[in-house]
Amino acid sequence: NTSINLLSCQQWHNYQQMKLKRQVALWIGIFSVIFWAEPSFQDSAPIFTRIASSPTCEQGLDTSKVYIAGLFDTLNFDWGQEIFDFTISLLNDHHNYWHDDILNDGTEIIATVADAGCDPGIAVPAYWDLKTSWGQPLHGVIGCRCSGASISVSRIAGLEDVPVVSMSSSSAQLSDKSDFPSFYRLVGPDNARGQVGALRSLLLTFGWDRVSVINTDTQ
Repeated sequence: NTSINLLSCQQWHNYQQMKLKRQVALWIGIFSVIFWAEPSFQDSAPIFTRIASSPTCEQGLDTSKVYIAGLFDTLNFDWGQEIFDFTISLLNDHHNYWHDDILNDGTEIIATVADAGCDPGIAVPAYWDLKTSWGQPLHGVIGCRCSGASISVSRIAGLEDVPVVSMSSSSAQLSDKSDFPSFYRLVGPDNARGQVGALRSLLLTFGWDRVSVINTDTQ
């Protein structure tokens, strides 16, 4: 019984560690969008500056609000919205000593979550609805989780410089900045410069000539 209990505690600890790492990944993604959008963080034509100087933009644009949407596959990533909403609440609370200096000028993050379904056919209409019916304007997107959905959404978002930050899309195709100028991610690409190259270097470094790879298609 003791060994079973210890194993269960270790499994629970591992689960909590994994969940914490994913939370951190999402937090970094949200910060990336904010840094890219806020004029005070970059001097090189941030989003708000470009909008304000655009001749087609009406005067009186409310720059005190940042509209960020989460595009997750809510079926297999059901806790993504919980983490997303929790993170937004932390950032909007200027009295909890949690990065209170980031938005200390009165800026407020307005956020929502839509289902991307890990499917371009679902993700693109969801993005377009957010872009045309919700965001005023849409300043950034956290997602998508799957590369196929990220590729389709980022092609459209890139036309208007809307940043898309994915926590797990690893397709090497997304590294092409000419096709995906506003796409960013928190994982390496599936090529020699990313995870595949790192694994190859590991095998060569240790001189292993036989390895077993364990893979899962779930979270």
